[in-house]
Amino acid sequence: IGFAVANMVKSKQISWNDILHQIKFNPKEDSAQLYPHLQGRDTLSLSKAVEVMIACHDSYIAMVIVMHCGGWDTIRNYVSKYFSKIHVQENPRDEQNVGELNQVHSLLVHI
Repeated sequence: IGFAVANMVKSKQISWNDILHQIKFNPKEDSAQLYPHLQGRDTLSLSKAVEVMIACHDSYIAMVIVMHCGGWDTIRNYVSKYFSKIHVQENPRDEQNVGELNQVHSLLVHI
């Protein structure tokens, strides 16, 4: 998700300063401990939302980001455009979240 967002910002389709609405934090993740100052807010900038998503693996925040970017199909298309052997699913534990090792390595190096 972060890769797709960064590339969409780079191509000026979206901005790091975009405001995301209807923010909710996943109570099963550690965002309350790592970002207590953000709890109770219902908006976040895209940049802050991506930071929280990455730091806390917060699936609720991830969903808001994905919807802002156009949905899961948009994210999947963006990733597959650059990495045809990496498949991204909504559920992070889905067994179809797969990628060839060399492309996963390239993605990590790119980030």
